[in-house]
Parts: sequence; structure tokens; C-alpha cells
Amino acid sequence: MKTKKILATAAMTISCILMIGMTAFAYGTWRHDGYGWWYDHGDGRYPKSTMKNIDDEYYIFDKHGYCITSQWTMYNGQWYYATGSGVVATSQWIGDYYVGEDGIMLTDCWTPDGYYVDSTGKWDKSKSKNGSSDATDEYFTIDGNWDNRDQSGFSKDKRVDMWIEVDPGDAYLASADFGLYMSSGTPYSLYDKENPNGDCLKLGTVDGLDWGARSTISDKWYDLEYNGKDTITLKWRSTQWTNGNLVFKRRSGGRLLHAGTNGSVG
Repeated sequence: MKTKKILATAAMTISCILMIGMTAFAYGTWRHDGYGWWYDHGDGRYPKSTMKNIDDEYYIFDKHGYCITSQWTMYNGQWYYATGSGVVATSQWIGDYYVGEDGIMLTDCWTPDGYYVDSTGKWDKSKSKNGSSDATDEYFTIDGNWDNRDQSGFSKDKRVDMWIEVDPGDAYLASADFGLYMSSGTPYSLYDKENPNGDCLKLGTVDGLDWGARSTISDKWYDLEYNGKDTITLKWRSTQWTNGNLVFKRRSGGRLLHAGTNGSVG
């Protein structure tokens, strides 16, 4: 009987030691050096060439142990997108590509919001939401409030806001006004020194797919890429943060804009 008690006590002691060891291993510290962010387990080890769950978010680390950010990366034969913070994107559009709830880019299928992506994962603009080949049957939301807080280098308290209003009676389909938001409240124009409120653009499209933006200040046309759902990329004049590209996400508002050749509002 005494022998059994001793063995049982020893087993419990070993189990406690193992549990303590596993708990200690589960925690670590983010560290940064001249190359980027890496995760220090505190025992001389760090993740590399792997995907790791840290505080309920997934991160992908390269072969040197640095967290991959702001780019597509392949892991275990699947494509993932690492955001600016390094967190693997899930259940959202990244440009013309969609990542599922597990972070894997979808291919050859319909996305949860009803759009088709081809074998490369790219949105097939020739197919409408109901699967027909008539692109004029599609509906797009474009008016509403947008901002680029998801773009690398920006945040909730440092962003560019864009307000779009659809005006079917105008020569253009919509107008876009901009403002730079900073938590300090400092009035600053990202676009034009003589216009503290930023520029105003007139937006137009030929077929609901190819868009353009005309400046009311310089009368210059700028390329605009709109995915028909929630992302607008504006090829703007060079700025100190973005080298000319502003990537906006729609935050609120938006009506149905028919993608026919006349660009009418549905």
C-alpha cells in the first residue's frame, strides 16, 4: 500500500512539473531588431519557417524567424496573406483575392459573399453574383464612408478618410471628398498645400469595372481600381507615406449601383 502511494505521489509530481513546463513554454515575448519582429520563447528558442498561434491570432515566420508582414506568403502549399501587423487575414477580400476563415486563399469556387474566384484565386469579373456571364447584372456599392486604416503605416488614429456620394444626375457617377484624420487634431492636407480639406475627385466608369477619378483641383485624371465590393485603390500623386497608392475600405453606407453601361443607380 505504501509503495502505491509513493508511486502515485511521484506520478502527480511529474505531471505537475510537465504542466508547469508546458505553461511556461506557451508564453513568450515579441522582440524587434533592425530586421523585423520575432517571437522569443525565453528559453533560447523562437518560431521559424512555421505558422504559430499567439494570443488567438496566427502569424507566419520566415526561415530566419522574422514575422512576415504586408504580403502574400505560401505555407504548406497554401497561400495566406500576412497583414501589416503580421496577423494572418481571415474571411475577407485582399484586393481581388479572398481568404477564408482559416486564412487560406480560395480558388475555383464562389466566395461566401457570392463572387467567383478562378484557379489562381483571382475574382472573375465576367461572372455575376448569380453565376451568369452578363457583367451588367452585377450591383456595386460605392457611396458611403471609406478610410485606409488597414494600409501599412496607418491606424485608426492616423488615416485618410474618404466620403463618396453617388449623384446620377451629374456628368460623373459620384464625387469623393478627402480629409486627413490624426488623433492630434493637427490640420494637415495630404494632397494639396493650398487646400487644407484635401482634393475632391469626380468618379466615372465606362462599364462598372474600369474606373477613373478626375481631380477638381488639377483637372488631372487618376487611375482607380474598385473591386465592386469593399476596396478602392487610388493611384494618387506621390505622398510621404504611400508612394502614391491609397487603399480604402468601405466602413459604412453604400447603395446599389447598377454596373450597366449607363452606370445607373439601381
